[in-house]
Amino acid sequence: MNSSSAHFEHPDDIAAAPAPAPEKLTYSVAEAAALLGVSRPTVYRLIGRHVLVPIPGMRHKRLPKRQVRRLGDAENLADMLSAAPAGRQDNLP
Repeated sequence: MNSSSAHFEHPDDIAAAPAPAPEKLTYSVAEAAALLGVSRPTVYRLIGRHVLVPIPGMRHKRLPKRQVRRLGDAENLADMLSAAPAGRQDNLP
């Protein structure tokens, strides 16, 4: 017999390393709100003002990671949140 026989480990003995979670490419409205530090209605207002543009054709609104990160890095986030919606002008006498 060969003294250098191969030793095979039982699959249960091998510690399976957890697979890394895939990187997110989109965020839900709730996730975007948490990342930006604002409420969900505020994210919907940003969508209504076209500051954030959701991916079309989805049942639930999904926001591209790039848009959310860009907005989160913007120094004028407070200005964007307090500005009047585009196209609205109050012409009161």
